[in-house]
Amino acid sequence: MKKIICAAAAFAMVAGVASVASAKGVTLGGDARARWIIKDNGSKESNEWNSRFRVKITGKTEGGAFAKARIRLADTSWDGTNLTRDKGEASNIYTDYAWIGIPVAKGLMIEGGLMTADFSPWFYWDGRKDRFKVTYKTGGFKIVGTFDKDVELTDNEADEKDDNDQNSLGVSVINKFGDALTAKARIVYVMDNRDYVEKGEAEVDTGAQDGDGNACVGTCTTLSDVQPWDDKSGMKGSVNVAAKFGGSNLIAEVSYKAAGVAGGGADDQVGAYAEWNAKMGAIIPTVRLGTTMDGFKADADWGWIMIGSGEPITMYDQVGQGGDTIFLGASSKFLASENLALQANFVYMDVDTDDMANPMELSGQVVWKVAKGAELSLKAGYLGQDSDQVDDGFGIYTRFRLKF
Repeated sequence: MKKIICAAAAFAMVAGVASVASAKGVTLGGDARARWIIKDNGSKESNEWNSRFRVKITGKTEGGAFAKARIRLADTSWDGTNLTRDKGEASNIYTDYAWIGIPVAKGLMIEGGLMTADFSPWFYWDGRKDRFKVTYKTGGFKIVGTFDKDVELTDNEADEKDDNDQNSLGVSVINKFGDALTAKARIVYVMDNRDYVEKGEAEVDTGAQDGDGNACVGTCTTLSDVQPWDDKSGMKGSVNVAAKFGGSNLIAEVSYKAAGVAGGGADDQVGAYAEWNAKMGAIIPTVRLGTTMDGFKADADWGWIMIGSGEPITMYDQVGQGGDTIFLGASSKFLASENLALQANFVYMDVDTDDMANPMELSGQVVWKVAKGAELSLKAGYLGQDSDQVDDGFGIYTRFRLKF
C-alpha cells in the first residue's frame, strides 16, 4: 500500500512538473455575455434571458506551431437551470473549434481540425469546418487551399463500396496593394457523391438498393418510389474588393452559386453589393446598395439588426431569402465619446413575397464601454412590410459583455 501511495505521489509530482513545462506558450482568454430579449413579430411574443461563457485556449511552440480551441459553457436560455446546468446528452459544454497548425517552410503553413472558416460577412462568415488547409504567404500576397469534409457516411453499403461522401475543395487568393487596396477571391467546388435514398415511413432493409444503385439508410420508403439525395455538386465563389481613398472606404463584392449547391434550385444564383463609409469627425455614415437574384442569400451574419446580422431580435434572417431583391441601407454612427457610441439604421428592400413584402427596417443601438474589456449595449428595431398576411415586428434587447 505504501508503494502504491509513493508511486502515486511521484506520478503526481512528475505530472505537475510536466504540466508546468508544457504550459509554456499556452494562453487563456475568452468572453462572456448575458442578454435580456423582448420580441414581438405579430404572431408570437417572447421575453427571455440567455447567457454564455466561452474559454479560448491557444498553445504555441517556439518553432511557430500552434493549437487553438474554444469551449462553450451554458450557451442557452434561462429556464430555471434545466438547460444551463444540463448534464445529459444535449450537454451545454461543447467544443466550438479545435485545430492545429504547423509551419513547414518559410511562409508555408498547414492546418487541420475543426476550425473557423471565414471569407466575407456577405458570402460566408463565422462558420466551422472539418478542414485541412494549406496557406502560403509572402509580403501582401496570400493563397489558401482548403479541403472540407462536409458529409462523411459510414453506415451503408454504398459508402463502403464507393466512399459516398460530400467534400469540398476551395482556393482563396488575397492580395494587398499597399494600404489603399485589398482584393480577394474564393472559389469552391463541391463534390457530392452521396448516393442513397431519403428516410421514409415503410421498412426496407438497410443497404438495399434500387436499380440505380441508390442505397437505403435506416428506415426507407419502397426504393422504387423515392428519389436519390439532391446532388449539391457544383461551383460557388466570390470576389471582394476594399479600397480607401480621400478618407472614404469602399467595399464591393460579387458572389455566385451554381444551381443546386445551396440546397437546390433551377437557376444559378448571383448576389452583389457595394458599401461606402467614411469617418467625418465624430460621425461615421454608411450606405449599402445591392441585389440578390435567383435564390441567392447573403450570409446570416451580414445585415443590420432586424434584417440579417444574426441578432436575437432579427426577424428577416438573410438578405435574399424572399426571392429576387434590391436593397438600400443607410446607417449613421455617432461617437459621443471614447466610450460611448450611438447608431441608427434605415433599410428598405424591394422584394415581393406572400409572407414578407418589401420589408423596411428602422433600428438603432447604444454601446457603452463601461471599463476596459467590458461593455453594455442596447439594441432595438422595427420591421414593417406591405403584406396583409404578416404583422409588423418589434424587438429590443440589452447585452452585458466582457472579453478577457
